[in-house]
Amino acid sequence: MAMDIFVLIALSKEPDIAYLNEKAKQLNLPIVYNETLDMNQQNGFYPLNLNGDQSGFEIYKISYEEIIQQLPEPDAGFIDQGVAYHFRYSFSHKEPASAFYTAALFSTLENAIVFETQAGEYLSTKQLVTAGNMLFEME
Repeated sequence: MAMDIFVLIALSKEPDIAYLNEKAKQLNLPIVYNETLDMNQQNGFYPLNLNGDQSGFEIYKISYEEIIQQLPEPDAGFIDQGVAYHFRYSFSHKEPASAFYTAALFSTLENAIVFETQAGEYLSTKQLVTAGNMLFEME
């Protein structure tokens, strides 16, 4: 069974691998992204390193305009233009922790919000890191 996370970035610069790896260090997350991959061009399984082990999950760039209409309305003032990502993960090979940690890193971008479908709500960076840590410990 696949689970979903949606990341919305309103009128903001999309993340690059160097940014994600630096933020992961700052937040003490055990995740490293492959610098030869371009996340902005990636559609499908995205491989990464989680605590020295190979992991990953699926990342798709999707229509911001369509997904913003399908999700609960964000806080007032959130811009209705931008970039959207759909993260899909299963419960194998630490995929859930990888997806939550990555969503947490994306959430540190200016004007970014993250909607997690199981909780049915937008989650903060702290909530995403906490969930990632819990899932990481479960493996």
